[in-house]
Amino acid sequence: MPDVAIVYLPEPLSHEAAALRIAGRSLLFRTLMTLARAGIRRIGLPGILREQKWELPPGFPSAIAWLDHLAPHERTAWTRSRPLLLPVNVLLDPVSLGRLLSAPEAPDGIALEESKGTLFPVLLAPPDLLTSLWDRLGAGAPLGDELDIHLRQNRMTLVSGSGVMIPVTDGMASRPNSVNASERSLQAPPASLPPACTTLSPPASPSRWGTPLGCW
Repeated sequence: MPDVAIVYLPEPLSHEAAALRIAGRSLLFRTLMTLARAGIRRIGLPGILREQKWELPPGFPSAIAWLDHLAPHERTAWTRSRPLLLPVNVLLDPVSLGRLLSAPEAPDGIALEESKGTLFPVLLAPPDLLTSLWDRLGAGAPLGDELDIHLRQNRMTLVSGSGVMIPVTDGMASRPNSVNASERSLQAPPASLPPACTTLSPPASPSRWGTPLGCW
């Protein structure tokens, strides 16, 4: 089962949507928690996210990579690993993610069926697709439309999830109560979840956070 994921921006202002708070946590926080709970151990983030400070979940994977700072040999390893591509501003339930990650490998890639025909494709990307998109993934360019076209025009295997996939847009910033109760309960952390670690500003130069993540 894949244990590598890349968080990408589907739309031009998706990085702003990632900072929106749902039930007290930023959307990015919830995205990272979803990945960690699914068994993902390496997570690539676009460089544009360094422009903000983020709180990080406790008990997080020990290595996060800034995609725009990876060396050529590291990029090759990432593209060959067939990582999960997940939009930064989508709330996805664990059942859907688990079905996608546990699907048998397919040479043309695998996508979540509910994300087809949207600007927020969720997929396991084949190496050739990742290679063609790498620089833009690292910079945080909007890729939702291009990924959807690729999904619809190629023979990707589709996996059905549980039907819960909620895009959150930057327009909700001016409407803090716009995320309804069902969406809040979907991603609300369990009572046993430890409190968030202190806010941190990610390092600007290293290509990888090598310090084991607990509380920073």
